Amino acid sequence: MSQNGHAARTLRRGVYCALPCFFKADESLDLAAFAKHVVYTAARGCWPVISGSMGEAIHLNNEERKQLIKTARRALDEAGLEDIGLLVGCGAPSTRATIKLVKEAAEAGADQAMVILDGYYAGLLQSNPLAIENHFVEVAESSPIPVMLYNFPAVTSGIDLDHTLVKRVAERAPNTCGIKLTCANVGKLTRLAASVRSEAFDERFPRKMPLHHSCF
Repeated sequence: MSQNGHAARTLRRGVYCALPCFFKADESLDLAAFAKHVVYTAARGCWPVISGSMGEAIHLNNEERKQLIKTARRALDEAGLEDIGLLVGCGAPSTRATIKLVKEAAEAGADQAMVILDGYYAGLLQSNPLAIENHFVEVAESSPIPVMLYNFPAVTSGIDLDHTLVKRVAERAPNTCGIKLTCANVGKLTRLAASVRSEAFDERFPRKMPLHHSCF
């Protein structure tokens, strides 16, 4: 069972749609428009991604993020789309803040958390890859839902997670479920798939929660 009492909705093969966030003229959330868009995309076979880079996450406070998750879950359930899961962006400037955000997302109805690094201290982080590794491992260990890494150098001041670091995180953190690569590095994707998509890897480093499909 998931954190919110529903049967766990696991990652599946298919198209995942990064949903925009809708605002009213006064910059408050337009939840009615968001609910309509979530149902529209999900009913056509796209799995929703909430509060990612396109979803205005950096401009939202924690309460607004929770409102989006709750609205999406309620809209999908009311439309008879209970099996559609919610992959939710949960990046924050610190490990502590990220863990808090992940837990709040799970309570609101998220099924997986997508975690991106903050680029404010990019220079220091790039010189200390172990700190990056430990960040993802600690978040995954503290999270009640599976964690997906998110690599997007253009919005993290150039921080680019390399194949070796991602593989170490996958080995150390059984509650990780994959990675979203927005770096256009096909070679990295190929190396990762060769490293973690094998029976030998699954036997040595089984995931904490069963998955229909993942990058790990």
